[in-house]
Amino acid sequence: QQLVVSERNGRLMVVHNINAGSPSATVFLDLAAELFSRGNEEIATGGENGLKSIAIHPDYGTNGKVYLGYSLLVGGSDERARAM
Repeated sequence: QQLVVSERNGRLMVVHNINAGSPSATVFLDLAAELFSRGNEEIATGGENGLKSIAIHPDYGTNGKVYLGYSLLVGGSDERARAM
C-alpha cells in the first residue's frame, strides 16, 4: 500500500509499503521548485497558507492527473490562491 503526503512547502511525497517495518518515501512532486523555475512565483507558507489540498483523479493510472490547491506569493508579497 501507498500513502501520499503533502507538505506545506509544496512537496508531495509517496510513502511506499506503509504496512512494512521500514516504509520508504520518494518525492512525487516538488511544486516549490516547479514554480521557482517559472520565475517570480513561490508558495506562500505563512499562517494558513501553503499547499492546501490535493485530489488524485480516479483515472490517474491512465491520465496522470493530480489537482492541487495552494497559496501563491507574487512579487514577494501579494498572496493569491491558485488551483492547478
